[in-house]
Amino acid sequence: MAKSLLHKELQMFPDVPVRKKTRIQNILKDIGIDSLEELGYEEREKYLREIEKLKGNLLQKSYLEELDAMKLASIKWAAEGKAASDWNVRYSEQKFFLPYFPVYKIAKSFDPEEDREILLWDFSVKGYKTLKRQVFKVLLFILKTVKDQQQRRVKYLLPLKDLYSFSVEEGIEDLRKVSMSDETDFRTYLALNAADRYDTSPPIIDLCRKTLFVQNYVPCWESYVWYLERLHLPETMGDRKLRSRKLSFLELDEQEDREILQQYTKRLLQISECSLSTIITKFLNIREFLMFIEKEGYIVKGVNAFVTERYFLHLEERENSTSSFNMKVNAVRDLQEYLLVSEPIKEPFMRSDYYLKKQGALKPKQDISEADLQVLVNNLKHFPENIRLMSTILLFTGIQKSSLFQLRTQDIYWEEDSAWMRVKNIRRKGYRIIPISSRLYVMIGEFILREKRNVGEYIFKNKLGDEYTGQTFEKRIVGSCKRLGILEGKYIFKGADYQKFTVRFMYQQGVSVSAIREYLGYRDDERIKELTGAAEEELAQKSTEYFSDPKNSLTSGLVMKGKKLNENR
Repeated sequence: MAKSLLHKELQMFPDVPVRKKTRIQNILKDIGIDSLEELGYEEREKYLREIEKLKGNLLQKSYLEELDAMKLASIKWAAEGKAASDWNVRYSEQKFFLPYFPVYKIAKSFDPEEDREILLWDFSVKGYKTLKRQVFKVLLFILKTVKDQQQRRVKYLLPLKDLYSFSVEEGIEDLRKVSMSDETDFRTYLALNAADRYDTSPPIIDLCRKTLFVQNYVPCWESYVWYLERLHLPETMGDRKLRSRKLSFLELDEQEDREILQQYTKRLLQISECSLSTIITKFLNIREFLMFIEKEGYIVKGVNAFVTERYFLHLEERENSTSSFNMKVNAVRDLQEYLLVSEPIKEPFMRSDYYLKKQGALKPKQDISEADLQVLVNNLKHFPENIRLMSTILLFTGIQKSSLFQLRTQDIYWEEDSAWMRVKNIRRKGYRIIPISSRLYVMIGEFILREKRNVGEYIFKNKLGDEYTGQTFEKRIVGSCKRLGILEGKYIFKGADYQKFTVRFMYQQGVSVSAIREYLGYRDDERIKELTGAAEEELAQKSTEYFSDPKNSLTSGLVMKGKKLNENR
């Protein structure tokens, strides 16, 4: 008679006495197990009930330990030949026992676990399937990413177990929609049921929100907190650091207001050409307005001019700056326009021109002269190498600072006997290719080699190894200028005036305005004409042509007037 697979598997444990192996095999066969791979928690419970018939607790314990050791060994056998990253773990509505986890490294980590509370996760309990799937997904994320066993237990597994029990008890369906009042109730639950974890468990809610939002195949726009890193926003929307921000709708109590703000913000992120910083500011200003009217007892669909008036009076009492005040007014106006178009409201509730404040004269723009630029060029040799090279690129290519900071090693290359630079076109989106001098190509190449930049890395990094920012660059430039005693602390790269150096040189060499515009990535010729001085030349030429006609002479009116006076006499 052919030996069963289970019999063959048990023979791979020579240290277990034959009599004990035979008894274990018989019990497993009686409960329908033909292979250790089929052994799950429910079968383990049946096995436990059978060995409880044996006399002596120590004997019962040894039989259970032997079974768990055999199961762990079978998991190891199954893992052989598979990649360590191969996690074929699926959700099912049954009890999930972590020492039987189908990834050997994880199962092994629970082998000496004494805290039995975190080992069993019951997904067969009565509750929302969405909730149970979400808890399972977060559980897998924790097991995959948290390596320290003590930290995993205390900061993650026990708090997640608390949240799961609370959510089942309270009938919560979706962890992405846990409100502030739910969080308060969770703290009350902890105080009554797990007081020792009162401080460590609440942060698990944020972990669940982020994990479920970021790992979802498509963004869940109904979530009460959005994590911008999941949205894969285009580089053209600006500052990369803002992409780690989150947008919270938790502060709104009314579901209708929350949904309207979600829909409006989604529209801004998907079709607006605004920068990310502008979108975040607008979002915060609109949320502030909605929070105010909710405290006044209104929802946005029912807001009226009197409530809006009180809101702007409230803003004035807080002594906001004029520009900040006007931004808040414009944000509410934009929300109103959206509501009118999408038809949640039929009549406007404010007139922005009534509330907008007149702003005082702006500070005069810092004028960077060609002489200032030349002073900088003459002193570049005294600057730190990375700042010197970055300044040289800006002055002799005229690219934008944001494009400079995003240059990667592969963006500088040699082709067809010429040196080229691939530049992110912030104004038009996408990339453009511009020629650069062979000398500049060599300088950048030598810098890349000295700094040991790998392919695909940013050419210029700050001290932390991150992408350079405009603020850091300005601080380094101004600091170097002060140290050298030049330019009186002026920031020579403020705005785009430094492009004068490049543009005027090109124009003087006979390059056309349209060619310079294409080189710099502008949409029209006006700014280029301003930088080159071509605008003044055109004005002077047209003025000369105009007044060369006798009919347009400045004295012609006087002559005609004189004739009339003589005639009257």
